[in-house]
Amino acid sequence: MKISVRSWLSLVALLSPLALAAPARAAVVWTATFESNKSGDVCSSGAANAEFKPGINEKNGTRINAQVLATAAHSGSLGCQITVHPDDLLPPYNQDRVDIQHPSTLTDEGKDSYLSGWYMMPADAQMRNEIGFYETNKSFANAMDIWVAPKTATGGGTTINFAIGFLPDKATWTADFKAGVWHQVALHVHWSQTATSGYVDLWLDGQQTVTMLKGKTKPNADTLFYQTGLHRKLPMSFTDTIVFDDFIEGDALADIKIATPGTGTDGGVATDGGAAGAGGATGAAGMTGSAGAVGVAGVTGTAGQTGAAGATGAAGETGSGSTGSAGTMGAAGSTGAAGTGGGAGTTGGGAATGSAGCACALDARSSGKSCLGSLGLLGVVALAARRRRRGS
Repeated sequence: MKISVRSWLSLVALLSPLALAAPARAAVVWTATFESNKSGDVCSSGAANAEFKPGINEKNGTRINAQVLATAAHSGSLGCQITVHPDDLLPPYNQDRVDIQHPSTLTDEGKDSYLSGWYMMPADAQMRNEIGFYETNKSFANAMDIWVAPKTATGGGTTINFAIGFLPDKATWTADFKAGVWHQVALHVHWSQTATSGYVDLWLDGQQTVTMLKGKTKPNADTLFYQTGLHRKLPMSFTDTIVFDDFIEGDALADIKIATPGTGTDGGVATDGGAAGAGGATGAAGMTGSAGAVGVAGVTGTAGQTGAAGATGAAGETGSGSTGSAGTMGAAGSTGAAGTGGGAGTTGGGAATGSAGCACALDARSSGKSCLGSLGLLGVVALAARRRRRGS
């Protein structure tokens, strides 16, 4: 089917407002994989392109407390290991603390941020340690906490906990956090200074465990940064270690690559309702499918090939006419070559003219007068035949 240029322009004019009105697609705004570092580097830097910015006690004298290491990698070749020691103090609060920070750009009033990262503790927690929290710029008010703690029940083990507020004592949510395996922790925060408007969603190992927990997610009008590492409320005589890797922040759930329960590198840690969590991952694949639908519009472009074939046919007709004229001019010449050209340009009589020309040029015994006479006679015959065709 041929589509005219006017039809194409009409279609473009119709679709252009729809394209302009389409919502912006989700976007990843930050990642941290530590692959741009070298083993032994500090995990944070003040450089403009640094994945993490300096926080508290990432170095203590010559000792690196937040160190890029191959043994800390969740994927790739490098990750970050943080170790807090008894002398890693935060004055004047008398706390042990080592952490690094990411200044988020998605924490203004009414905005939504999505963040995920992978964590692993080589050994069970010995006391409560904040491993991730949001804090305000300028006023440095703590907004919400993720922390690990030793299990109180016999048999040991570690729990992971979450609550909104300033270093909250009581967890709104708690779950097992097995030592020695990787766990993905993911947060969605709707930022608001109003407790009835702000809320948080949380995923552990691909399973959503907190859904729309209401709370004042912004203590004030300040923007916030995400801090991760180890933060003990009191100084202790022992060390604690945690490793982490593969952070992503975006403005939509699809950006942060929520894991499928039981299939990650956490050694197959599964939770109740794991099958439902896997269904959520399938939904993300559906979003990818809709992006493919946009590509179908490109198929319409193949209709242009039909138009191109038509143009080629027209050009062939013009070439045929031009060849005929050139052949007539060849007949007027006295050389056999021109006569041959005339044969190509005309039908019937033109071919005879070509033969006569060739015979004249090649027969050395023929006189010039005889040749000219033959050419003249054939020319008269051809002219008479042409006049009869025009009159018919």
